[in-house]
Amino acid sequence: MGPALEPTKTLDAHVAALRRKLGDPAWIATARGVGFHLTVPAGQPGDGSPPKAVS
Repeated sequence: MGPALEPTKTLDAHVAALRRKLGDPAWIATARGVGFHLTVPAGQPGDGSPPKAVS
């Protein structure tokens, strides 16, 4: 077996950078003990809500 691996914050740093670039941190949700997943914040296209009427 190789040397013990020490935990790093590399993934956290990359996710933080993605959140900054996306402009809305709600696009990437943290699933504690599991990882991360992409979400569609409420009011965004593709969130399952009916489209708003345009006049």
